[in-house]
Amino acid sequence: MRRRLTDPVTLQPWPSFVDALAATLLVLVFIITILSIFSGKVLDQVEGREKAKQASSRLNDDLALLLKADGVRIESQGEELRILLPQDVLFGSGEAVLSEDGLRVVASLGERLAAVTTGRIFVEGHTDDRDITGALAERYPSNWELSTARATRVVRLLADESGIDPVRLTASGYGPHRPVDTNDTEAGRAANRRIEIRVTP
Repeated sequence: MRRRLTDPVTLQPWPSFVDALAATLLVLVFIITILSIFSGKVLDQVEGREKAKQASSRLNDDLALLLKADGVRIESQGEELRILLPQDVLFGSGEAVLSEDGLRVVASLGERLAAVTTGRIFVEGHTDDRDITGALAERYPSNWELSTARATRVVRLLADESGIDPVRLTASGYGPHRPVDTNDTEAGRAANRRIEIRVTP
């Protein structure tokens, strides 16, 4: 029996089912891709933190006898190592030339940084909020210049004497603008006068 033109046409469900299945598979592939990227980043962060902890532990062990000065600290912060060196350990008051003890400390630290780390090294100079006065102000008009000069001096030593690739090194000065303590007491001001070294994995 032949179908007449006026007979109703029955639509088959299969094409729409296949389209829906294909769309679902595409969504699943997209979700799996996103999860893979996210999990990879998480693993990288965990690995970075573990490397930082291991490097921190090795630095602490190696420098325990060398860094006996009060206030020297080595910390692990997330994926970074953070090394705090008080000004009094490295420089005289208002000076950007490393003292003999400062040379020894930075040389020892640089040797170990070169041996156990491979990431970027950021050297930051910090001061208290006291203005620079007298003849010293001719050389360093403000704490910006003094803190930058100190950070640069440490970077030069790390590159020239410790053999750390200069590409890894960055020097910056923050003057009094990133204090870690109050500037209302001598102890607080002493804590603020510092060199911070941050090392990435």
